[in-house]
Amino acid sequence: MSEYTGTGISGGVFSGIVKVVHTDLDAKALTKEHVAVLTAPQREHLHLLKRAGAIVSEGGGLLGHIAKLTREDNTPFVGNIADAANLFKNGERITVDGTRGVITCES
Repeated sequence: MSEYTGTGISGGVFSGIVKVVHTDLDAKALTKEHVAVLTAPQREHLHLLKRAGAIVSEGGGLLGHIAKLTREDNTPFVGNIADAANLFKNGERITVDGTRGVITCES
């Protein structure tokens, strides 16, 4: 198992399947079984990101719009994972601990 540490933005723990989101089409394919992995959170994807069980991003901060909404929705969110969109692969199973800011790869 591999662990990666970033910033815990919204608490909670979720295990799911990676879905890297580059386009609107990727975001539209999200379901509650997915962990949405982003280069950077974008407001225009917000309504689609609500479909995911958790969010991981290369950027993101505690005071951003998406951070606020993920906390309101109790969706685990870890930001500041360098190169996350290349590090995690579609279909890979990971666990997101938004409270500790830790991502664990299960494979």
